[in-house]
Amino acid sequence: MSNAMNEEAATATYCVAQPFDTAVKALRQALAQSGLKVTMELNVADRIRGRLLIGISPCLILFCSPAGPTAEIAGGLAPLHVVVSARGAESEIHILRVPRKTEDRETPSLALLGRLQWEIVQAVERIGMRVPLGA
Repeated sequence: MSNAMNEEAATATYCVAQPFDTAVKALRQALAQSGLKVTMELNVADRIRGRLLIGISPCLILFCSPAGPTAEIAGGLAPLHVVVSARGAESEIHILRVPRKTEDRETPSLALLGRLQWEIVQAVERIGMRVPLGA
């Protein structure tokens, strides 16, 4: 593995200059316009509040899958997780990075996940701005 890959964060983070509920709505619309579907969601803040009686800022995980013909092929590999969290008057979106290769070769399954990740990134970039590593 190269040093550049080792220095890359495990997630890509985007800032959305909108409050949480508005950002979630905009994200859902952007994903749908890109031909992606949210197959499930997990409200992390509600779960923690209910189980541990601790109040935290809103946080939601959307499980995203392709809606088109590759949906069946990627079914065992997808969905990819997209995390939306409140950060004051703004929101953050975090996307888990998919490794490009295993043992110096790209597998068909990683190629499909990479394609799904790219489609999610394209959707998110319509509503948010990438936060540089270390910012």
